[in-house]
Amino acid sequence: MPLAIDAGEDQSVRLGDEVTLSARVLCQDDTGFEYTWTHCGETVSSEETFTTNDLEVGEHTFKVVVKDPEGHCVSKYVTVTVEA
Repeated sequence: MPLAIDAGEDQSVRLGDEVTLSARVLCQDDTGFEYTWTHCGETVSSEETFTTNDLEVGEHTFKVVVKDPEGHCVSKYVTVTVEA
């Protein structure tokens, strides 16, 4: 079965609000996977779920890459819009 993930919907928040991003593997046992979340080319988390409240006003695109134990990868993007 091909690797598939759900990274949730795009979000809109107010400046200073906490944002939680989470990726979930679909249709497979959810063990042994590696998660890498990046923002502006920088790794921000290697966890399945992470939370931040350190975003400036504007649009922020996060990428999550999930790798299974056999080395197959899949990625998704989530956009967080921060309003004043």
